Amino acid sequence: MKAFYSCVIVVAMMIGSMPVYADIFVKVSPDGTIEYSDCPSGKGWKVYIKEKKVEVQGLDVQELIVRVARRYGVAPGIIRAIIRVESEMRENVVSSKGAIGLMQIMPETARDMGIDDPWDTRQNIVAGTRYFALLLRRYNGDIRLALAAYNAGPSVVDKYHGIPPFEETREYVKRAMAYIEGNK
Repeated sequence: MKAFYSCVIVVAMMIGSMPVYADIFVKVSPDGTIEYSDCPSGKGWKVYIKEKKVEVQGLDVQELIVRVARRYGVAPGIIRAIIRVESEMRENVVSSKGAIGLMQIMPETARDMGIDDPWDTRQNIVAGTRYFALLLRRYNGDIRLALAAYNAGPSVVDKYHGIPPFEETREYVKRAMAYIEGNK
């Protein structure tokens, strides 16, 4: 029954979602801080990402998740959990750090994963799933460590020899595991 309601919610979001268009801008402050905005004010902002229209017409996102997850040897439920925690199944989302789409892919990660349009739903899911599969291999199948690395970065997980002591990352892993284990 949960799966039925999840599908109903996804379909309702797809039907009811109107495309939003916004470029993303970046500015490096004198102290080296990097800022991102979809509505910059002041001087020093440069276009970072030129957003493209995202269309979902005719696309069954759930089937796409299953196919891509299987291609990269990851359980589809894990990818669904990541998407729910990352974007709440919203495609046109940009984080304050510049992560894009359903799986909140950073532009650099998208390039590393061999895709050129992280706004494209298919490419976004492929990049995120491929990256997570690499993290799973890196951490010998430890889902919790791979999730922590997906959130905070593998160098941070390596530095702390486990899930880093950051509230955001610990909550991320906890929420994703609840979805994976069917507790949410």
